Amino acid sequence: MQVKSYKAGSVGQVEIDERPFYDKSEKDRVLYRTLKDAVVMYEANARQGTASTRGRSQVRGTNAKPYRQKHTGRARAGDRKSPIWRGGGTVFGPKPSSS
Repeated sequence: MQVKSYKAGSVGQVEIDERPFYDKSEKDRVLYRTLKDAVVMYEANARQGTASTRGRSQVRGTNAKPYRQKHTGRARAGDRKSPIWRGGGTVFGPKPSSS
């Protein structure tokens, strides 16, 4: 393989081992996949996984609109459980996972 430089052009030759760049065999891929699955399972089991937030349906409050839709000069609002309000539910917050 030629070694090149931006300023000097071709600088010299280097011999490299091309075996790491060959396509891996099916046996190597299965071994790698199994090892990766074992590591993922170990790390998943090490996590506690109990983080949780409340969504719109779990937050206490009324379902009524806080004010009418039009002619108030304010933005449209559905109910106080909406994520845009303080004390509202979280949109895609963490939930306990089984994995």
